[in-house]
Amino acid sequence: MKKMPINVRYDIADFIEKNRLKYGIPKISIKALKDFGIYDARALTVLTETDYCKIPNISERTAQALCRASQDMFRGKLFQNVEEYWENQLQSQKSFTSGSKEIDTLLEGGFRTGMLTEIVGEYRSGKTQTCMTAAVTAQMPVEKGGLDSPVIYITTNSFFHCEHYLRIGKRFEIAEEKLLSNLFIVQAEQMRNFQQAIDRLPGYVQAFDTRLVIIDSLMTPFESRYITINETIIMQKHLQSLLAFLKRLALGFNCAIIFTNHVIANHGFNHKYSPIKPAGGEAIEHASDMRLFLRKLRDNSRRMKVDSCSFLPCETTEFFLTNYGIADEETIDLPQRKEEEEVEENKEEEIKAPLLAGIKEVAERKKRK
Repeated sequence: MKKMPINVRYDIADFIEKNRLKYGIPKISIKALKDFGIYDARALTVLTETDYCKIPNISERTAQALCRASQDMFRGKLFQNVEEYWENQLQSQKSFTSGSKEIDTLLEGGFRTGMLTEIVGEYRSGKTQTCMTAAVTAQMPVEKGGLDSPVIYITTNSFFHCEHYLRIGKRFEIAEEKLLSNLFIVQAEQMRNFQQAIDRLPGYVQAFDTRLVIIDSLMTPFESRYITINETIIMQKHLQSLLAFLKRLALGFNCAIIFTNHVIANHGFNHKYSPIKPAGGEAIEHASDMRLFLRKLRDNSRRMKVDSCSFLPCETTEFFLTNYGIADEETIDLPQRKEEEEVEENKEEEIKAPLLAGIKEVAERKKRK
C-alpha cells in the first residue's frame, strides 16, 4: 500500500502554530509529537491526558493545553446548540452503502462514519460476508455510494479469503490493483497481536486517511485470554477501555468502525424468550452506537434486525449471501460478464459484416443489370 501524505488541513505543525499563543502550547511540543509519531492533529483527540504525559518532553500542563485545543478545533464548543451541532454533523458524518439496497434503506443510508457498529449473529449468519462486502464498497467513489478510502481489516478468528474479496470487487467494478493496494489486513488470533494492532491503529489511520476499520471478531482474543470466571471483571474493564479508545478514534478521524460479535447461551431469567445473547456483556452493549442482529433463514437467505440504535426503529429486512457478497437477490449478473458478451457479439458482427456487405453489393449489381 502506498503511503499517502498527511492532509494539509490537519498538519500538526500548523495546528500548534495557530493555537500556540491562545492555549499556551510550547513550540518544542511540535518536535516531541512528531518524534512520537503524531503528524495529524486529529490524533490528539484519540489520546487522553495520561497518554500525553507518557510522551517525552510533554508536561502535564502542555497535555492539558493540547487536549483543550484539539477539543475546540475538532469537536467544537463544549456547549453547542442544536443548529451548530447539526451543521458540524452534516459536514463531517458520511454514509456508505452496505452492498444491499434493502439494508441501506433499513439503516437510512448505510453504514456511517463516526460510529461504532456492532454486527451480532450465530455461526454462518453472514457476519464476515457483510464485513467483506463493506470493505469493498467503502473503496468505491463517493458518487457511487462509497467513501473512496483505504480499509483496515483486523481478523481474529476467520481465514480471510482473498479470492472471494476480489470477486466482490468485480461485482462493484473496482480495479483489481486498487483492491489489492487499498486493503490492509491484520491477523490477530492472540491478545498480544490484537493489542499491538489496536495500539498502532491511530498511526495507520492518519498515514492512510482510512475511513473504515473492521474488526472480525472482537471477542475472540478476549475469550482466549480471560478464561476463568474470576477474570470476568478484568475482561469487562479491558473491553470498556478498548471500546472507549475505538469511540475516540471514530470521532477524531471521522471513520466508521464495524466489529462483529458472536452469541452465547442466555442463562438469565428471560432465557425462555431469548435463548441466545451477544457475548461481551454490558461493556459492549452500552458502547456500540448501532447493534445489528443477523439470523439464519432458509438456504442463503438471512435477516437483519436493528437491535439497538438511538435513532432507528427496531425493524428488520432480508438479504442473501452470494458468491459476490451480500445482495438483495440470490443470483447476481456481473457487469464484466455483460461487457464480455457485448464484445463477443461485436466481434461476430465485425466478422459477419464484410460478408453481408459483399452479398449486398452483388444483389445491387444484379438489379442494375
